[in-house]
Amino acid sequence: MGCVVLIVALALPDHARSDSHRVEPELRANSSEPKGGIPTTSLLSVGMLLGGKSEATAYSRCTVTLTKPDTVVTARHCLAYPHGDTFWVYFPYGGVRGVPAAGISFFCEDGDKGCSVTTDDLAIATLDAPYTFLPPSIAGTAGTAAAGRNATIVGYGLKSPDLADYGIKRQGSIQLAACNQFPADGLSLCFEHTVTVPEEESEGREERTVGMHAVCNNDSGGPMLAPATHRGRMIGVASQLAGSCDGASESRYVNVTDPRYQEWLKSAYCDPTCATNPDLVLTEMVRIPIEYLGEADTSDTHPLTVPEGTGSLIVTLNHGRGWFPFPNDLDLELPSALNPNCVQFIEVEVCEVDAPAAGVYNATVTRVSGEAEYQLSAVALAAAPEVDPDQAGDR
Repeated sequence: MGCVVLIVALALPDHARSDSHRVEPELRANSSEPKGGIPTTSLLSVGMLLGGKSEATAYSRCTVTLTKPDTVVTARHCLAYPHGDTFWVYFPYGGVRGVPAAGISFFCEDGDKGCSVTTDDLAIATLDAPYTFLPPSIAGTAGTAAAGRNATIVGYGLKSPDLADYGIKRQGSIQLAACNQFPADGLSLCFEHTVTVPEEESEGREERTVGMHAVCNNDSGGPMLAPATHRGRMIGVASQLAGSCDGASESRYVNVTDPRYQEWLKSAYCDPTCATNPDLVLTEMVRIPIEYLGEADTSDTHPLTVPEGTGSLIVTLNHGRGWFPFPNDLDLELPSALNPNCVQFIEVEVCEVDAPAAGVYNATVTRVSGEAEYQLSAVALAAAPEVDPDQAGDR
């Protein structure tokens, strides 16, 4: 099976490398649009929430948005009733971080007067370690959440109610519209889709069929982003579904630009801006858009280029879960010469490599069981150039 690779090498001029360590990641397509899904190359701040008794049993629950290097925003119902489970978050270009129970806060608690756990469906989670180079989403404004405005929704949810394909990151273009099945109280954002995937790009597989108004399970907690920079302005959080996610019903996003939530959300956003880790410089990103492993394809191999001077390499895999008790099981394999340190969840695997030698390495995705779509991502990081303390004051 052929693959499409998106690569960016941040070839900054010498003066830029010495004057600034804040490198905003950006992916540029050097080929045609990938088949099998809508690409999510610019939405690096959108990740997956995983939960379970252990890493081996944890599976995708919802979607999250990075709003500070160590903070995510999601829906309250995604974190409110863990039943003894542990939570993690996963970002394709950052790997996995833990979500300590003490770091979770809700806008509305059970029994609180003056708020509703259903309407005010918001949660903030502080992570056990920051993401050092991913660009957090920034706060939207009331003007960016006005009816008729264009926006983007992102999530790791189902394509349709009869498919068990949680775990693939997709996005959709929408236009804000009046809510018909939810109160027009300013606390809700509803929408209509404006773009669908052409049938000829489906490769014979059913594409996202969420209709004109709905998203689906595990898209919960995901962001609605207004056009801005590649960081995106978050104006909504996926919350409720009025009926089935077959498209006949309406989906509701919590309007996080409403004054009701602004004071509480302040702690979740960078003020005024977020700085990336000054000790890291992004040197290269590789993205394999949605691929598919079926019965006829036992594995796929993708070449990854590691530039000179790479200090660390992160390679991640996320794939469709599959119906229980016959889940999909895919395995990410890197050459033993890299001595990768890997951790595996139900739909996610993350491998990290310290100080890899420059060269081209094959990352292999193997189908152990089931049939699944998958996405493979890789990022190479290098130590930032040292700055002469005598020159630091000249910045």
